[in-house]
Amino acid sequence: IVFEWRSSRHIGLREAYPRYEKGALFDPFHLNSIEELPDGNLLVSARNTWTIYKIHKASGAILWRLGGKRSDFDLGPGARFAWQHDARVRPGSVISLFDDESWPREEPQSRALFLAVDEATKRASVARQYTHGHDSLSAGSQGNVQVLDNGDVFVGWGARPYFSQFTANGTLIFDGHILEGDSYRAYRSPWIGTPTEPPAVAVEPHGPGVLSVFASWNGSTETAAWRVRGGADASAPRTLTTAPRRGFETEIGPIELAPFVVVDALSRTGGILASSPATRSG
Repeated sequence: IVFEWRSSRHIGLREAYPRYEKGALFDPFHLNSIEELPDGNLLVSARNTWTIYKIHKASGAILWRLGGKRSDFDLGPGARFAWQHDARVRPGSVISLFDDESWPREEPQSRALFLAVDEATKRASVARQYTHGHDSLSAGSQGNVQVLDNGDVFVGWGARPYFSQFTANGTLIFDGHILEGDSYRAYRSPWIGTPTEPPAVAVEPHGPGVLSVFASWNGSTETAAWRVRGGADASAPRTLTTAPRRGFETEIGPIELAPFVVVDALSRTGGILASSPATRSG
């Protein structure tokens, strides 16, 4: 163990919003995110105290509380949050969080919330916020906020099966949902799909002396074009034509009939990503 911090040693039970009931499970703190800050200290979110804590890493002492019953900050209009998740420091003395506002419900909607936090004056105000637009979208747990490289904001709605992308000024430009279950956190990241199987090719006659070629490569994100090679010898086909990729399966043709056909998946720069096996055309 290189570091250990126990909430029960630093946070009083009276800070909790859930009520203790004899014989029932009591979760007074429910820590759900931790981030090491540029100054080496820690930012910790505790859902069940409605509080974000700044913790001195060397001693474990709480440097300040943001929100909750013992907030060291004056919260401006609309800055109060409840049952929050995923507190993160952003440039410009801003903290982002997913404000669940539920469960039990405190406000009609959950939101992605950005707070401008002035540690000197101990004031916090709403810098910006994002709601889904669905009148009843209230997440009883979980959720997160991701700031993309272009400044857009990607939001996972936790116990509600949605994930959304907003421009910085709040315009919803992408929205999706999963059919079953929920997501603790949702992120959008660049992804390159490189299938382990080679491209697939199918051929069919298109008329006397010509044929059509159908090319696909399930899972590829980098294929920009297809090159068709053909000939009498499967080991040395010549280039017959090249066509841009169009959707999952690209129909190419009509082209001249060749006993064997091979398709090459080409990148945007014209490099060969992979080739299909040689396929008989008849």
